[in-house]
Amino acid sequence: MGRKFVIYVVWLVAATIPGFAAAQSPGDFMNMFGGLMRAAIIEHARAEWSKLSQSETECIEQGLQNQGYSIDVMVQNGIAPQDPRVSGIRAGCRNSAASLPTPSESTNIGNLSAKPTFDCTRARSATARILCVDQAGAKADWDLDSAYKARSFSLDETARQGFMRAQEGWIQSLNQTCQLQPWQGDFSPAQRQCVLIAYRKRTELYRSQLRGEALAESQLTPEQRAQIQSELIRLGFLNDEADGEFGPQTRAAIKRFQAQSGAPQSEFLTAEQRQHLLGVAQAPGPSLAQTQCQVADPSGTPLNIRNTPNGDIVGAVNTGVSVRLVQSDQDTRGRSWSLIARLPDNHTLGWVYREYVVCGPVETSSGELSMKASKLSSDEAARQCQSSEAETRLIGCTAVIDQRGKGISSTIALADALDGRCWAYNDLGQYERGLPDCNASIATNPRRYFAYNTLGNSLLGLGDVTKATAAFTKSIELKSDFAYSHIGRARAFVASGNTEMARKDFNYVLTIDPANQAAKEGIVALDNPPVNNPPVTAGPAVLPNPASTSPHETAKLKEARLFLTMHRNLSLNRNRSQIYQRLRTKRQI
Repeated sequence: MGRKFVIYVVWLVAATIPGFAAAQSPGDFMNMFGGLMRAAIIEHARAEWSKLSQSETECIEQGLQNQGYSIDVMVQNGIAPQDPRVSGIRAGCRNSAASLPTPSESTNIGNLSAKPTFDCTRARSATARILCVDQAGAKADWDLDSAYKARSFSLDETARQGFMRAQEGWIQSLNQTCQLQPWQGDFSPAQRQCVLIAYRKRTELYRSQLRGEALAESQLTPEQRAQIQSELIRLGFLNDEADGEFGPQTRAAIKRFQAQSGAPQSEFLTAEQRQHLLGVAQAPGPSLAQTQCQVADPSGTPLNIRNTPNGDIVGAVNTGVSVRLVQSDQDTRGRSWSLIARLPDNHTLGWVYREYVVCGPVETSSGELSMKASKLSSDEAARQCQSSEAETRLIGCTAVIDQRGKGISSTIALADALDGRCWAYNDLGQYERGLPDCNASIATNPRRYFAYNTLGNSLLGLGDVTKATAAFTKSIELKSDFAYSHIGRARAFVASGNTEMARKDFNYVLTIDPANQAAKEGIVALDNPPVNNPPVTAGPAVLPNPASTSPHETAKLKEARLFLTMHRNLSLNRNRSQIYQRLRTKRQI
């Protein structure tokens, strides 16, 4: 009775104080109270939140995080779920819940990874809107979500709460780190890349803290996790949607599944249990049916199609045609072959030599891009493919690739068009989209040093310094005085902490081009390493990003970070198209 009376008094006072009606931020109301009254308000808010179902709680939590808040923040500020400031998110969650399929209904889980973990139509924060821009954002969001949840459920309840608060603080810090405004709708490539890099680094941090089954779970694809959930639903252990996110309900279902089979209960499945739920025949990684590929015969001639692996020739398919893999097998000599289907009509063509099919995780020639490309003539496509403007070049090179796939001739070689589109994706910060094109360009013309250089920039943008260094080195082997590859390799060396080798590459560029501004700035950056910031003594731990340091960051890595930040938009990209065009005129490509 006493507790109810206190709560009644709280709400009576709240209703009679004019200032409450005008309160807008979560802390406005609580600032008017203190002591016992504050504790009662918090207790009431926590009790009200505890009455919600787990699925509704998770949905509201996601919605609040998109706005930079959380349920814990609401509780600490005395805001209950009935509060008008939460009603919009709660109503949206109820509408979503009403449209969810029942456990008996089949759920389409084949394309979960194409979009982020949240509904982009309700993305209210700048960070969320960036993640909704393209496939790279969706992948970054899914990767972090899986690593975050695996790490969270590796901790005990007390540590988990602190971990969640630290994550919330990190998400909120991205606005300042990446210079984002809450109202912002259009973002620069630098802002988008800042968010994506921060997400990837955060994912790497969490995965480095995982071991055993928790680490294995974090490396599953969204589709694989959803397939596990679907099987748990079918077996009657899970009463929820197969959404690919392993939250509290999925953890409880895992324990029920383990208990039923007499196995020890845990937050995570063992390898044997995963295989049982996934199906033993399923291989790790994205399923073949979800992978976009391109035919890339190194000779540039049509690739033979056979009726069986290394069987009779029944036709041919042009290099550059988009296909998907239906099935893979080996011939009697142990060589890999793939049964392919043409895109977008999914017409099965036959078996081709697997080495001559280059695959990537995303479609690079569909939707609005293909529609714009389809309107270009052969001459217009060739002209736009050589543009210095990234988006124009993207459309033009896509048109060339599509036209060549249909047998239409072009003045632009296929290897040039694939490299040009990869370069365009790099300029737009969509490095993952560029990878398949770079690899296809190299497969089409293995001596093309430009493509190795572009591939190096894609890999460097994705943070794979080792492979990026190898790609730049290959480009230099093919053309020793190609300045761009020396600049690129120097950047990779800086990122790996090898400043001595970076200096050699920068100095070499200056011997062949004394006026090269990128090389000059690189030397200056190496000669003037930044002074370490004083240690941070308060606040949640956040991951290193392009504008901040970390307690674990070495001096060399800090040099690399600041150098890469400084040179993210190097003038070499602005000048590259003119040099490419001069080289094409001289027929050196």
